[in-house]
Formats: sequence, structure tokens, C-alpha cells
Amino acid sequence: MFGPGYSGLEYDYRGLLHVYNELEDAQKVANYHDMIRKWRALREAQNQSDSPVLMNLEPVKPIDDILAAFKSQA
Repeated sequence: MFGPGYSGLEYDYRGLLHVYNELEDAQKVANYHDMIRKWRALREAQNQSDSPVLMNLEPVKPIDDILAAFKSQA
């Protein structure tokens, strides 16, 4: 929903990394280390750009336009 650079993903990736480390699944541990590395690179790129963190945002519409659209659907 928030895109691949969402800040909350770090917590999820680290949790899964811990789980697979405890399970001694070396392949999954390596995969999640790689995912965290890619996530960090994406976050750095987002922080250096002027683009919004949330993807596919529509421009804000005036309230009168929103109300008119709502009333026309009723």
C-alpha cells in the first residue's frame, strides 16, 4: 500500500531475519539481508529526491469539487 520504501518494512524484515536465523535457514537469512540492503538503498534514494514517499498520490481537489462529485453520484 505504501510502496517498497515504506519505513515500517525495516521492522518486518528484521523480524523475519531473526526468525530465519533462529531456524538456521541460511538461504532465507541471506535473502532478508539482501532485502534490507535494497530497502536501505531505496530509502536513501527517496530521502534525496523531491518525490513523495507515498506512491501514486493524486493532486488535492477543492472541497467543492469533491462535494459536487459526491452529490452527482447520489
